[in-house]
Amino acid sequence: MQDPTEFVKQTSRELWIDACKGIGILLVLLGHVSPPFMKFIYGFHMPLFFIISGYVFKKENFQISFALYLKKLLKSYLFPYGILCFVNLFLEMGRNLILHIPDKADLLYHYLCGIIYSRGSQEWMPNCSPLWFLTGLIMALLLFYAIGNRKSRKLQIIFILFCPGISYIFYFMDAPKLFWNMDTALMAVLFISIGYRCKEESLKFEKSKYCQSSTWYFFIIVLLIILGSVAIHLNPVEHVDFDDNIYGNLLCMICGALSISLGLMILCFRTIKHWNQTLVKGICYLGRHTVFFMGFDYFSGSVARQLLSVAGLYPSWYWVFGLKLVILLVGLFLWNAVMERIAANIPNAKYLRM
Repeated sequence: MQDPTEFVKQTSRELWIDACKGIGILLVLLGHVSPPFMKFIYGFHMPLFFIISGYVFKKENFQISFALYLKKLLKSYLFPYGILCFVNLFLEMGRNLILHIPDKADLLYHYLCGIIYSRGSQEWMPNCSPLWFLTGLIMALLLFYAIGNRKSRKLQIIFILFCPGISYIFYFMDAPKLFWNMDTALMAVLFISIGYRCKEESLKFEKSKYCQSSTWYFFIIVLLIILGSVAIHLNPVEHVDFDDNIYGNLLCMICGALSISLGLMILCFRTIKHWNQTLVKGICYLGRHTVFFMGFDYFSGSVARQLLSVAGLYPSWYWVFGLKLVILLVGLFLWNAVMERIAANIPNAKYLRM
C-alpha cells in the first residue's frame, strides 16, 4: 500500500506553490462576499499572487527577446482573458435579454470598451472584473523583464523602488485608471521582484543550519503573521484595493502584504508534507485553476445570491461563499469536459483547460 505522504514527497516543491495559490484564490472568493474580516484578506491576497509570480519567474526569460517574451505572456494570459471575458459578456447580455433590460446596444458597447481597456469593475466588465489581474500581471511582468535586463544592479534597484512610488502618486492624486492596469502594475513590480529574490535566497538558505530547525521556522511564521496583521489593522483605509489603486499608508500596505504573504508561503513550504493527502490534492486543485475562478467569481456569486434569496438564507456571507464555491467547482468540471472535446479544433487549446 502506498504511503499517504508519498504523493506530497514526489512533487512537494511544486505542490506548496499550488497550495499557496489555492489558499489565495479561496481568499479572493471569500473577500468578494464581504465577510467581517474583509480588510485582513484585502491586505495581502493580491500581493500574494504577484509574489508567487515572481517566485516562479524563470531566469531563462531574461535570455529571450522582448518580442518572444511578450508572445509568451499573451498566449498564457491574454488568450484566456479574452475567452472568459466574452463568455461572461454573452451570459450578461443573455440575462439582460431575458429580463428585458433596455438599451442593450449601449450596454454592449459599454462592456466591450471595459473589456478592451480592462477596467476591473462590475460597471465595465460584467461578472468577470477580477480578470483585471491578468492584464495587470502582463504589464507588471513586462516591466520586471525590462528592469531585470539592466546590467547595473543599482539601476535595477532604483527602478524597482521608483515604480511603486509612481503608482502611489497615482493613488494620492486619485488619478483615473490606466490602460491594462498599468498603474497597478507599477506597484506589482515590487512584489514580483521580492518573490523572484526570495527564490534565489531560499536556495541558499536551504543549505544553512537554520533550515533544519522547525522551532525557528515556527517563530518566523508567527512573527510575520503578527507583524502583518498589525500593519493591516493600522492602515487607515477601509481596505486595500489593488484594482482601484487604494493603498492607504504605503508603509503599512507593503509591510502587511509582504509579512502575511511570506508567512503563508513559508508555512506551506515547510508543512505541506505533513498535510492530509486529500486536503493537499483539493487545495492544489484550486491553485491550478485560479484563472477560471477569477473569471466566474462574480457570476457564480450572483447565482448563489439569487438561489439563497429564494431559500431565505441570503445575505449570510458564509452561505454565499459555500454555494458559490460549489457552483464554481461544478462549472470547472463542465468547462474542462467541453474543452477536452473541442481541443483538437482550437489552436492553443491548452490555455483554455483551466
